[in-house]
Amino acid sequence: MRRNLAASKKAPKAAAAPAEEVPPDKEMEPFSELLAFAGPLPERTNGRLAMVGILAAISTEIGTHESIMQQVSAHPFAILLFTAAVAGAGVAPAYFTETSLEQLISTSSTTALPQIWTNEEDKAFWNKYNMLSDSVELLHGRMAMVAFSIIFFIEAIKGSALF
Repeated sequence: MRRNLAASKKAPKAAAAPAEEVPPDKEMEPFSELLAFAGPLPERTNGRLAMVGILAAISTEIGTHESIMQQVSAHPFAILLFTAAVAGAGVAPAYFTETSLEQLISTSSTTALPQIWTNEEDKAFWNKYNMLSDSVELLHGRMAMVAFSIIFFIEAIKGSALF
């Protein structure tokens, strides 16, 4: 009898949790799909170029007092090379892993950073405000594109550098 009581006092064994199903990796999209109007690459690449471009244009304009158009006309090959590098960097992870770019983008914000952070408060902050998601990158890129356009048009009307 004593054995039965001891056995009944033990915590019941939890049922084995079902293994999470991992979706199979999709193959990389053809280049025509990546560059399609609704594809994952054009807006993301334009946004990244605008974010870096506006920073470079404004800082150069402050230092040299040249308008954006003067800067572009003075360094067209550097701008083309930079554009190709950013576009290539956007495709490289999908190309080298042979995984769909859409799949990589959808998992990047949920898996990359929590692994390197050890401070739970930092994790909670970034997760609460969803600061590093794909939609935030697109939003910042759109804001940079609009700001770049506004500065460009103001300089075109003014006829000289804004800063």
